[in-house]
Amino acid sequence: MTLARDIASRAAVYLDNARLYTREHDTAVTLQRSLLGHLALYTDGLVETRDADLDERLNQLRDVLSDSSALPLDGLSRKAVALLAPAPDDDVALLLVRISRRE
Repeated sequence: MTLARDIASRAAVYLDNARLYTREHDTAVTLQRSLLGHLALYTDGLVETRDADLDERLNQLRDVLSDSSALPLDGLSRKAVALLAPAPDDDVALLLVRISRRE
């Protein structure tokens, strides 16, 4: 009986992790598509906090990157990190790439 409870408990944790991954992946894809010509790679420390909803934080990242997309990439990344992680508790990394079409 104890083994069955342990297995059920672990299965519930794995399912929760799978749901969280799917939600984060879907949000990240939406974020990437909304940046139109930019690629943003970031660590969870930039968007995850204990007191804020993950979707809200991802929307904040999308908004700052979209609203300030004319800035040079170093300025854009500094602005995003300053807004979202002014005093981080976790590792924070943001890599931005501007994608342009060759003509």
